[in-house]
Amino acid sequence: MPKLSRSAPVSITIHRMLRAQTARRTTRSQRGQSTVEYALILVAVTVLVGGVIAYLSGGGGGVITGLFDAAFDRMRSLVGG
Repeated sequence: MPKLSRSAPVSITIHRMLRAQTARRTTRSQRGQSTVEYALILVAVTVLVGGVIAYLSGGGGGVITGLFDAAFDRMRSLVGG
């Protein structure tokens, strides 16, 4: 009967420890990545909202109001009101 080596269980244990450590690093990396993605989305939405507000407060507000007025006038004429 062959003798079992004591190094086999130790190497398996080390392998498991290294896998666990790698999994922890990956999780931390993904958490940080998610935070950066949320921050970039927040910045993009802020810039978009700021652009819309700037457009509406400037000359663009009249254009949008004109479009809505024309659309409602057309609906009123179709309904007969």
